[in-house]
Amino acid sequence: MQETQMKTFLDVLNLLKRYDIYVTWEIDCGTSN
Repeated sequence: MQETQMKTFLDVLNLLKRYDIYVTWEIDCGTSN
């Protein structure tokens, strides 16, 4: 059970990281245009 929770937590962290990169990329694109 603990392992599953940890994996879910890491998955969420990974998603947040990807979302953060996407948002940053969007902002960079917007300012460079």
